[in-house]
Amino acid sequence: MPRFRPIPPPLGRPRVTPVRAYARFYAQYKKDLSGIPHRASYQVTVDRYSPRMKYHWVAVTCQRMKKGYIPQHYSGQVFGSFSELFSVPWIRIRKLIKYTAGVEYVR
Repeated sequence: MPRFRPIPPPLGRPRVTPVRAYARFYAQYKKDLSGIPHRASYQVTVDRYSPRMKYHWVAVTCQRMKKGYIPQHYSGQVFGSFSELFSVPWIRIRKLIKYTAGVEYVR
């Protein structure tokens, strides 16, 4: 009688590392008449938002920055959600020199 090799055990579920998504905002602005440029950088965790809502909230945040407001934060601060971002006080700035915004996916 021929010998057959044993049936291997079923494959386990592959480990999938969760993807973290952050909406990152960088800005350079002048706060007052002294003309000294300042920098702002903060990010928002956007894992649970749909792509449409990510675009919407990034656009709303950019519009607010273009109107001359920056959230009160420390450099590189991570906000848990956009509701947390909009709950902090926003300070008035004199002039927005340039800004960059986008969503980055990190494993």
